[in-house]
Amino acid sequence: MNATKSFSAGQSPGEDPGDVVMAAIDAAGAFAEAAGLSPGMAARLTITVAELVANALDHGGAGEVALELADHPDRIALTLLDNGIAFDPREFASADLPDPDTGGGVGLSLVKAWSRIERYTREGGGNRLDLSLPKER
Repeated sequence: MNATKSFSAGQSPGEDPGDVVMAAIDAAGAFAEAAGLSPGMAARLTITVAELVANALDHGGAGEVALELADHPDRIALTLLDNGIAFDPREFASADLPDPDTGGGVGLSLVKAWSRIERYTREGGGNRLDLSLPKER
């Protein structure tokens, strides 16, 4: 299938990001269904989307996020755009995560275990992160 899905949302400063994260989860679930992904692949995609969006809002201070998903024969392409602080996840070694004292980094560890970071760029006050999630064989 050649399913695609776009999602964008914003939040006001100090607002609970939960509604935006839930909307992103819903968008990922709708994409997974349209693409005919297996339950395991759909779960990995949904968790990856939730972690990336939550991190952009909670830790990056983003007020706006946009997500693009595309189905390819061997992978799912995921692009996250946000206007938060610069954060290149490749700069954090998996061995450094998670932090046993705070539990921080668990989500990023999962993202890095389940996907390949294709590209990160910071331009014009925004971040762009391109990932691919290999499909199950």
